[in-house]
Amino acid sequence: MSQKSQKYMADNGTVITDDMVDQWAQEAEDGFQSAEIRPFEGRVWERKGNL
Repeated sequence: MSQKSQKYMADNGTVITDDMVDQWAQEAEDGFQSAEIRPFEGRVWERKGNL
């Protein structure tokens, strides 16, 4: 029995398929090897002097 791929709709109208979810899960399991992580400011409660 073949399994039909499910499709979902994000709030912004983007169609999300099972294949996309599988890819994101694999990237997470692999530790996001191609991700570029940069620090940013924006959380007021994490800034010095605001605690």
